[in-house]
Amino acid sequence: MKLFHQKKIIIKMIRVLILVLLYSFPYAKNLSITGYVKDAKNGNLLVGANVVITGTSLGTSAREDGQYKINNVKPGTYSVKASYIGYVTTEDSVTITDTDINLDFNLSYTTIEGKEVTVTAQAKGQMDAINRQLNARSIVNIISSDRIQELPDANAAESVARVPGVSIKREGGEGNKVVIRGLSPKYNAITVEGTRLPSTDPDDRSTDLSMISQYVLDGIEVTKAGTPDQDADVLGGTVNFKLKRAKPGLHFNFIGLGIHNGLKDTYEDNKLVFDISNRFWKDRIGILAQIDLEKRNRSSNELEASYERRGSIGYPEAPGYLISSSLDLSDIVRSNKRKNSLVALDVKIPDKGILSDGSISYTSLNSSINKDISTCAINYSLTENGKSHNTGVRDNDIKIKTNTLKYRQSVYSKIHLEGFYSISQAQNNSFIKGFGFHDNDPYIESPFGVGINRIQEISKNDTSNILFQGYSYDVNKSIEKEQTYGINLEYDFRLSSQFSGKIKFGTKERTKSRNFDRGYEGGGVANRHIDAMCGMARAFPEYFSEYIGLCGSQAMTSIPYYSFIDYDYNSGVFF
Repeated sequence: MKLFHQKKIIIKMIRVLILVLLYSFPYAKNLSITGYVKDAKNGNLLVGANVVITGTSLGTSAREDGQYKINNVKPGTYSVKASYIGYVTTEDSVTITDTDINLDFNLSYTTIEGKEVTVTAQAKGQMDAINRQLNARSIVNIISSDRIQELPDANAAESVARVPGVSIKREGGEGNKVVIRGLSPKYNAITVEGTRLPSTDPDDRSTDLSMISQYVLDGIEVTKAGTPDQDADVLGGTVNFKLKRAKPGLHFNFIGLGIHNGLKDTYEDNKLVFDISNRFWKDRIGILAQIDLEKRNRSSNELEASYERRGSIGYPEAPGYLISSSLDLSDIVRSNKRKNSLVALDVKIPDKGILSDGSISYTSLNSSINKDISTCAINYSLTENGKSHNTGVRDNDIKIKTNTLKYRQSVYSKIHLEGFYSISQAQNNSFIKGFGFHDNDPYIESPFGVGINRIQEISKNDTSNILFQGYSYDVNKSIEKEQTYGINLEYDFRLSSQFSGKIKFGTKERTKSRNFDRGYEGGGVANRHIDAMCGMARAFPEYFSEYIGLCGSQAMTSIPYYSFIDYDYNSGVFF
């Protein structure tokens, strides 16, 4: 019944389209006005400039190459107006007879009397983005490539955070997931050149962006509301990353950075970016290749304190007083290694007969990040006279691959075809080892009521009293693959000089597969866990080689701390 209802709706939509086509075909031989919009002083193209025929509903905006094209224009005399934020609006008269007309605009800056100001490349690039944003068909925010690359963002996620209404989640001092309009990352979609990125999180649909470098981006588009041509499973918004393309001429770009880490006093952080691009055959074919390598120390020292409220004796409703209940100190050594590679190919198809504005593009993006994390933590239990040590290591690899092929073509300047095919893959492998230890005689005096500023002063720090308590080993592997293909058809119609518009139809097929591999192992020091401890000793011989021969005996429940000490470890002045 549901399928039958859907078929009836599709049939009605086709009938409406046929009526519009039949009514607008008398205008099929209408002509067009094309041209470029440039800066009058330096000749720079003004991307996103608004061009309209005054007194009609006909208009368009300049594309990324600075060219505009207004279709469905009948013969006659018209006044054409070009506008751009920060520039003087220019209007020109043109007469169309039986051929297409070329009309270029050269706009000058708006003159405002005052002190001299300097327009930076960042401001110029953002002006282009604002104009494209104003001419967009939906609620969208756009960030230009100039603005992205002039600020020292750690990755693409932090670049997105500049958009109003967008915030990010952080891990280890870097942004990694996007929150749009307050909705969790799992409700938002991330796309690259329109290709949906699979989820990198094994527990939900969110995507980690910490591996994507801002240097591969040519722009960011954030759509905060759903539109009919987007995926229906997006409740929040969509972030679309536009990748770099080759510009006319041979270009080389190299960036090399060396960074000092003040917390660990190291000089090992670095970043290298190299790209090369060129256009061939009268700029019809463009090729760009880029590689981006980065190593960054994201270590941190963390302190967490807890307090308890104690009521007055005999007066349970009295305000009482607060005492320190616990103190946690964590030294986290975190090393992030990021890799990005980009290949972009685009071909402009020459106009021929009824065909125009044709292009074929292919992009391939590979991004990965390795997070090597070591943790050393001490917990001071002040109300129970206890002290515990916890150490652990985590090796986390996240990889994303996307390949996108697109074909665009216009027929009779009115019918616009777009075909696309893409494959993408996200992989997340996480290995976590944790070890716990307990100090049997931690303090030289009772810690009850002692402020956190004196805890370390009364702590014995005698490793001979510290015994092994337990271990855990977690393995989480996930891989998600997506394949998408489809076609869109858009038709420009004009029913009168005051009524024109676009009709868009499309179909899209998207398939997804997701696989998980999870494992957990753990054991504690107790008589009932002797067998588990023996299994642990065999699994981690680097720590328990001298205890393997004691399996099955009570000696396995009294493993000293010194077997695990890393004598090369240096926490500085934190502990």
